[in-house]
Amino acid sequence: MTEPTLPLTPEQRIKELEEQLALSNQKAQFFEAVVNVLKNDYGVSVVKKRPGKAGKLIQRTIETIEMLGQHPSSGRQAQVPDIRELILIKIPFLVPYRLVGDSIQVLRVIHQHTELAGDW
Repeated sequence: MTEPTLPLTPEQRIKELEEQLALSNQKAQFFEAVVNVLKNDYGVSVVKKRPGKAGKLIQRTIETIEMLGQHPSSGRQAQVPDIRELILIKIPFLVPYRLVGDSIQVLRVIHQHTELAGDW
């Protein structure tokens, strides 16, 4: 049998909500960065009210990057020390990142054919 879960204290609930807010802010920043790359480098316009190929691409990219939390060493070792690169399948982008304590720091989302490691 499983033991009943006690309700969270107000302090625990506040901490939980703060963590959720921080994660939501990170997702929003990442989303905006991907939208900017698509717009500036490829002329792809993303309309937030009407999901299309670009919206699905961004969502798939975010979901792939979120999996790094469960498998932080899944990316390949980059040429730059202490940096790993997550290769996005079906699109020519890669995501350089590094492990900082228990967190993953995404450095950029870059096009594999146009940007070099020295650029970021």
